[in-house]
Amino acid sequence: MTPLANDGPQSDVWAELKRLDHHITRNAESLSTALERVLLMDTRLKLVEEYSITRKIAEAREDERDKNLKDQLQRMQDEISALRTETRDEIKSIKGVGTKALWIVAGAVILAITTWALKGGLT
Repeated sequence: MTPLANDGPQSDVWAELKRLDHHITRNAESLSTALERVLLMDTRLKLVEEYSITRKIAEAREDERDKNLKDQLQRMQDEISALRTETRDEIKSIKGVGTKALWIVAGAVILAITTWALKGGLT
C-alpha cells in the first residue's frame, strides 16, 4: 500500500472527529446555558413559593383577626341590646312608679278638696 492511499481515509476520520468534537462542544455549551436557566427558574420558583406561603400565613392571620373582631362586635351588640332592654324595663318601671305617684297626689288633692268642701269651705 502506498502512503497516498491511506491519507484519504485517515483525513476523513480526523475531519469527522473534529466535527464531532465541535458538535459536542456546542451541545455542552447549550446544555450549560439550559442548566443556568433551570437553576435561575428554580431560584425564582422558590421565591414564589416562599411568597405564596408567607401570603397564605398573612391571610390566615387576617381571617382569624377578622373573625375575632366580628365575635367582639357581636358580643358588644348583644350587650347593647341587653342594656337597651334593661333600660326600657327600667323606664317602664319608673313610668309606672311616676304614674302611681301622680295618682296618689291627684287622689290626695281631690280628697283634700272634698274634705275642705265638706267642712264648709264653699259657703
